[in-house]
Amino acid sequence: MITVCIGRRELGKSTLGYYMVQKISPRVIFDPRAQFQGNIQTTVDPDALLTMLDNNQEVIIQPLHLEDDTQALAEVLQQWLSEDKTRRLGVLIDEVGLLDLSAWDWLFRCSERGLVQFVLTFHRPVDLHTDMRAIMDTLCLFRMTMPNDLDVIENMCGAAVRDQVETLQEFEFIVFDAARGEVKRTFRKQDRASWYVPLRARRSPAELLP
Repeated sequence: MITVCIGRRELGKSTLGYYMVQKISPRVIFDPRAQFQGNIQTTVDPDALLTMLDNNQEVIIQPLHLEDDTQALAEVLQQWLSEDKTRRLGVLIDEVGLLDLSAWDWLFRCSERGLVQFVLTFHRPVDLHTDMRAIMDTLCLFRMTMPNDLDVIENMCGAAVRDQVETLQEFEFIVFDAARGEVKRTFRKQDRASWYVPLRARRSPAELLP
């Protein structure tokens, strides 16, 4: 299952993404902006990561080397999932606009849809590659106001959704079923308690170095 969360900064995308994966064990949070605290790794050590996955742990990767760690993580997760097709996994990839996810193609297309949950966050829909648009299952749309972004939303979801996206408030979002091409639900501010999970205090990866 692939869920894409899109919208302006500080509206709840990362929080929603964490809510979606937190009930799945093991889970991996790829956290370029260092928004989470917990079992933090600043690089992808394949042997250590495989052990943590086998132990159903939550792993937070705050990469010091974006390109290398993005690819290395994909390789480790592909290996782990390929060894046993019944394994469950939650993966939150935050700030996808910073990343090259070409190494993730197998994971997105070939992992077991009912067992593996990917959540990807974007600031702008123009950063959402057409290949991802073709395979994503759900869109969670937060407020957007830039005309180019709204044009993309209209193209993907229709004029009515475009109009709604422009008027959303903080912590409000639209859930759009990409496969069926229809809105499933609109979450308003009063619904926040049902999904909001506070992010832990932010720390820079540089602070984690000895």
